[in-house]
Amino acid sequence: MPGYFLALENTVLSGLQKIIYIPDVASKANATDIVTAPPADLLKDVRRHFERTLYTTLSDMVRYAEMVSPPNNLPQTGSTILSPPLKLAGAVSGAPERREIRLLLTMSNMQLFRTDIIPQLIAQFETNFSHKLTEETKMIKTALGQIEEKLFKSYAGPFARDLASMIHTGITSSTWVPTTDRPTELRPYVYEALLLLVNIHTEVTTTTPPLLHPIISYLFEQIILAFLSAFRARSERYTLAALMQATLDVEFVASILSQYTTARASELQSQVYQELDQRTDNSARMRLQNELPEMRAILKKLRDGTRGEFICFKKQRTAR
Repeated sequence: MPGYFLALENTVLSGLQKIIYIPDVASKANATDIVTAPPADLLKDVRRHFERTLYTTLSDMVRYAEMVSPPNNLPQTGSTILSPPLKLAGAVSGAPERREIRLLLTMSNMQLFRTDIIPQLIAQFETNFSHKLTEETKMIKTALGQIEEKLFKSYAGPFARDLASMIHTGITSSTWVPTTDRPTELRPYVYEALLLLVNIHTEVTTTTPPLLHPIISYLFEQIILAFLSAFRARSERYTLAALMQATLDVEFVASILSQYTTARASELQSQVYQELDQRTDNSARMRLQNELPEMRAILKKLRDGTRGEFICFKKQRTAR
């Protein structure tokens, strides 16, 4: 789609240039005279048309991406209705039925618009009509940023809510506190949340790989935020066994998603431990410190036991 749009707009801008300048030159006896600038009102109309075309296209891209189901009369991938003169690297097209896939493809195309398509068209307009679009460029960049943020939240937001629900339900459950003095297993909600992330990882990787890191990093932040909210929601104080279970759950997730950590995720994780610390007593706090070496061994065993399930989150080594 970006390639088609660029080809169309290039043609339109070139055509408008000919309409505005060439008749004026052809009507003069001496066609070598310097071409005068078109009337200000006419140039203003051309500029408005250019801006309106950009905003309408971007708006329709978002509207289509967020549809529950796309209309049936859209051209499919491979349509020969248009044949752009160039194929842009990173451009994706088609009419996928799943809303999540459309959002990912639109986010990818929107990045291409921001970094390549829009700058090319603005430069062509300024060259064709000898008119700088300084303020308009700022406004378009602002609009693109807002659109990309909206699309990102439209895709990642529902997953963040699902993850928060899983974590809240698991931690506030009456069966969350372990029945043994030294827990050695994770609670089921941890696996459920991570397996949802595995599905998201697969979907993003197979559709728009460059978006993988920001999406998983954002969801990791939301997971830690959900931990904090759920631990605050529990009314009782934390026993040593509960502290150990909370530490295992949080540390396991943090270790699996370590390559996606952010400054905010680290800050939220610190707040989680502060919340747990404030809701326990001195005795449990001191005994927890003594249990840390054994807990590290338990965490290593848990990671080794799930290596296959969560290998997609492991940082890939680059070939030398």
